[in-house]
Amino acid sequence: MVGLKLLVISCVLTPIIFSWWYTLKVAGVLSNDAIEEVIISIDETQPADALDSKWQLEVARPLQRLIRVTFPALNSWTDGLVLLFLSFLTLSVSSFAALAFDPTDVFAMVFVVFTVGVAVWVASDVGEASTKCLKILDALNEKRVGLVSETSSSQDGHYQLELLETMIKRLNRGQGMGVAPLGFLIDRRVLKVVAAKLLSFYGLAYVFLQGFRTASGGSGDASALSNATACQLRCYQEFFN
Repeated sequence: MVGLKLLVISCVLTPIIFSWWYTLKVAGVLSNDAIEEVIISIDETQPADALDSKWQLEVARPLQRLIRVTFPALNSWTDGLVLLFLSFLTLSVSSFAALAFDPTDVFAMVFVVFTVGVAVWVASDVGEASTKCLKILDALNEKRVGLVSETSSSQDGHYQLELLETMIKRLNRGQGMGVAPLGFLIDRRVLKVVAAKLLSFYGLAYVFLQGFRTASGGSGDASALSNATACQLRCYQEFFN
């Protein structure tokens, strides 16, 4: 009876989760396209005074639309993204717990890596959008470099660039423009670090469990176990600090 209930629940939830994920992926792709258009406009448009209509229409206003419309809409998916990440993290922890009873369970090992990978992969599109926002700052800085050799009349152009850079950098409480679930900006670099630290933590914990089982299996060498544990904990602290 319990198995039937789980089957019914999974049949109901799977289409909902897949539809949500598909809309998130589409939103991420559309956001990336909008960011690319802004970057191209920055490369092709020359900043001038504040009344220059071309710079305002092709760069300033599209960038303002990204800040006020696109990313607030993209951030509306973050609550579900956090819940999905925690769900896969819970699955990975439960699978790792199975290794405490059977360290040779290959399926549990594979499932731990799989769930961590899926949790990070689901957020890859929004992470890519945050990463591309850094390219906007790079494009603005490249435009500034091009103005260095010009005359003093380029001061208005520098002011326009400074205005946009400051506006971007002060978003999300100084973290910059991008997707920020729970107030923390995520990009591809952050996702890679999270995946690496989770897998490293599981790896160190697995080695610790193996050492503990070996020591408690009849070796009786408590000092050897203590030294191995201290060494593993030092490695863990050095990696995470």
